[in-house]
Amino acid sequence: MIVHVHIKDQIFPIQCGTGCQRLQWLGDVGVFRYEHFFNVSTGVCKALELEDGTALDVGSIISDTIPENSHVWVVLQEDEIAKKREELDDTSSKVSSVHEPSLLRPRNQQTAKRK
Repeated sequence: MIVHVHIKDQIFPIQCGTGCQRLQWLGDVGVFRYEHFFNVSTGVCKALELEDGTALDVGSIISDTIPENSHVWVVLQEDEIAKKREELDDTSSKVSSVHEPSLLRPRNQQTAKRK
């Protein structure tokens, strides 16, 4: 059984035998190969996802979860941090667009208008 593991901008075909290992093993092998070939430290596999973003249970057995020749994406800690930053940026831009200009005036100008 072969599964194609995507990590950053690389794809590694991983031979899984009968697929009796856990998905965490598959992610760890992908990370190891990436670090070995590119001489960098990426950390550990935090999660695995399918192409559509569906999260996979890393505790499940490979052959029970995905078919042969599947493609999975490794989620690293830096990917999780980047995703949270994007979510925060999206949230803050939505909040700032809701404020009316009158609410952004200095307090003394707001008080003067009410009188």
